[in-house]
Amino acid sequence: MPNRTYVFAEYPQEGVVLPPSMSGGGTVGGELTAAQIAAGATGVAGVTAGGVPLDLSGAHLGADAMKWRLGSAIAAYKAGLRTRPPIIMGIGDSNFTGEGGGTGGTALLNGGFAASPMQKILAHAPRLGGLPLRNTAFFGEGNSGNNAIPVGLYDPRITLGSGWDRDGSTGPIGGRFIDGQIGSGFLTVNFGSPLDTVEVHFPTNTTLSAALGVYASDDTLIGTINQSGALGISSQQFTSFKFADGIVKFKNDGAALALISGVISWLSTEKAIIVCQGTWSAATAATYAATTNPWTGLGHMSRIQPDCTIVALTINDINAGTATATYGTNLATVLAVPALWGDVVVATGAPCNASNWTANSTWRTLEREAIKAGALYGAPFVSMHNEFGSWAAANAQGYFYNNLHMSASGYSKQGELFARVLARMSS
Repeated sequence: MPNRTYVFAEYPQEGVVLPPSMSGGGTVGGELTAAQIAAGATGVAGVTAGGVPLDLSGAHLGADAMKWRLGSAIAAYKAGLRTRPPIIMGIGDSNFTGEGGGTGGTALLNGGFAASPMQKILAHAPRLGGLPLRNTAFFGEGNSGNNAIPVGLYDPRITLGSGWDRDGSTGPIGGRFIDGQIGSGFLTVNFGSPLDTVEVHFPTNTTLSAALGVYASDDTLIGTINQSGALGISSQQFTSFKFADGIVKFKNDGAALALISGVISWLSTEKAIIVCQGTWSAATAATYAATTNPWTGLGHMSRIQPDCTIVALTINDINAGTATATYGTNLATVLAVPALWGDVVVATGAPCNASNWTANSTWRTLEREAIKAGALYGAPFVSMHNEFGSWAAANAQGYFYNNLHMSASGYSKQGELFARVLARMSS
């Protein structure tokens, strides 16, 4: 059984100094057992970096620094000190989109959304910090269009009416906008649980619609979004008892193209945590670090402002052989933005059957960069490589769909690991 790495030392937010052994090589191992998580353990004895013991007690940080911001957000929400639910966001590549985990279609992306690691968290951790988890959110379509999979087959909660489709451009969290042509029918999203508040995220531009209608399931107009304005990314909340059936509809009532980047919705009378997925097939760290437009990657993240963001961006950089320093800089850039207001968790991908994983140490070099970047922001670290071992070993257990993508059972295992980390951070 390979050595598992779920969580390691919480470092201060400033002035972090990595042990020389970590900056020079070596991996970090150790496991939090279910009993330790339940007991609120703050460390694992005997964990080492390159053979040098690490202090996982956190005693050097003090009580305030040890409080996770996700846990603080949950506590504030339960106490009525905030009205927006705590948000957990996941960003990553096609292995975070769920490619290979679905039931059919190109790359088994039909139903891939439900198979993705972020959605599997809900199965393994139905409650965090005493609150239930809900997936009443969507952002883009995971760039599943890269494989020509219809949006509704990837994520059946979304029904594209006449005049609606994925946009041709990429850039926002979640891969692509959903666009509505002039005179469109309804874009319908069925979240499957009662709602009363819908937060719509959208770009703004002088060329966009001044009348994007937000409707209830009975076609009652709840409100209108004006997207015509300076280049930017924005959001707007709508509240109505008519969302009680969990259905939200959109219609372009204007005279220009309408674009939607995503929706976060909730029921204000229920205290729950919202799990959001902002994945992007084919993404690298540079993809999310780009600043091409206000809604590109980090610009969009600054509008969403999750309380915890899981970042899984190593596989495509490893396979491409991205230069070590370049990858480290890009990943640190990505982590810096969500770390402004929430926790971050850094994860590395499961081992692929490719030369940079099997014939040389590229994966180890970039994993070490991920550890170093995450340490700057006190990020827990999840090594899927340490968990699954080699591709051959993991594939023999049914965890892989092909050389690069995991199967549904592999993604479920990843969801379990993230659930264990989040359980600790929620207290």
